[in-house]
Amino acid sequence: MTTTPRLALPLIEAAQAQKHVTHNEALARLDAEVQLAVADRDLAAPPSSPVDGEQWLVAAGATGAWSGRSGTIAARRDGAWIFLAPAAGWLCWVSDEARLLVHDGTLWRDFADTAGLMRTGALADGTLDRLGVSATPDATNRLAVRSDAVLFAADDTGGSGSIHATLNKAAGAHDAALVFETAWSARALVGLLGGDDFALKVSPDGSAWTEAIRVAAATGRLTLPPGGLAGGGRLLASRFLTASGTWTRPTGVRLVMVFALGAGGGGGGAAGGATTGAAGGGGGAGGLSLALLDVSSIASRTVTIGTGGVGGTSSGGDGGSGGTTAFGSDVVALGGSGGKGMGAGTWGTAVTGGLGGTTSAGDTGFVGAPGDAGLRFDGGNVVSGSGAASFFGGGARGNVGTVAGGAGSARGGGGSGGSVALSASGSAGGAGADGLLWIWEFE
Repeated sequence: MTTTPRLALPLIEAAQAQKHVTHNEALARLDAEVQLAVADRDLAAPPSSPVDGEQWLVAAGATGAWSGRSGTIAARRDGAWIFLAPAAGWLCWVSDEARLLVHDGTLWRDFADTAGLMRTGALADGTLDRLGVSATPDATNRLAVRSDAVLFAADDTGGSGSIHATLNKAAGAHDAALVFETAWSARALVGLLGGDDFALKVSPDGSAWTEAIRVAAATGRLTLPPGGLAGGGRLLASRFLTASGTWTRPTGVRLVMVFALGAGGGGGGAAGGATTGAAGGGGGAGGLSLALLDVSSIASRTVTIGTGGVGGTSSGGDGGSGGTTAFGSDVVALGGSGGKGMGAGTWGTAVTGGLGGTTSAGDTGFVGAPGDAGLRFDGGNVVSGSGAASFFGGGARGNVGTVAGGAGSARGGGGSGGSVALSASGSAGGAGADGLLWIWEFE
């Protein structure tokens, strides 16, 4: 039988008998194919009670009377099934889904998706599955926009006049972030990244990430990583160094403020005499030197902490000078001098306290305070010299009677002199306190 090339409709042959049969078959097929509509496209087996005129799009895995007819149109006509093989461009309305399909020559596809149209059904409740503006949305990027600029403006004609953009994540461990990319490779992330703190991260390649800023959700405190400020200036650490050794520059440190304090001098000793007295002078305080240094090009510096001067002997010896404290050769503070010792005697006299230490290197220097003089009014009335207080205080207090000198109690403080009143036993002076380096490290 000859058929038409597109719809395969049977043609009446010349001198054909029972022409009405061929004609009616062609009409039946036209009735099925023109304005094509089906009840459902999810059935793989024929319904139990089909009605003439009903049609179905046969689903995959067809069985029973539909076996081998997947993808075709099954039409019920005169109590039997006829099957229509679709061709590219056929349109089919699926009634139970209110959806229009188009055949691409192989498969039935959603017409709206294929043609890039918006489904009116999707707008019934004011929502869309996807939306693209000069760009193609997908399952991940359901809203896609390709434009030189995007404008969001507050409603100032009846709205509040304010505008807010909200990014909400499902739980704290997820991200709520803005992603900035170059050639589709991420370079910066800003938002709530894996927690509730606000953070900014940057990357040179989209793979390795460095956190640049973090603001704690609980306290609002801002933290930066070492070297976070390109120009420097943030204080990273403050260190007290009390033992000689080596300072090694920590990563990210560019500047240091160094406070160098020399050691305190020892107090002078007082010689004994059963009928006489003596009083040693107090030790001087260590000098203080300050300097702001750029250490970005050095790896380390030798640190020297000055040792406190020894106290003068009980035979009236002078106190020893305090040692020098130094940060390499950049910052140097000398120790205080020792107080003078005093021999036994009965008449009034005095010995000087030690001079304060000076500085020999640094931006600014401060001379340490001198120790007090030792005073003998007569053999039984004596006052030993107090040790000088340093920048941190702590000079040892002077004494009356027969008392050994006290040691400096704060870094850089001088020791006090020994004192003897009508005693054959002499009194040694007190030792000075050791020096100190105080280093502030800045990025």
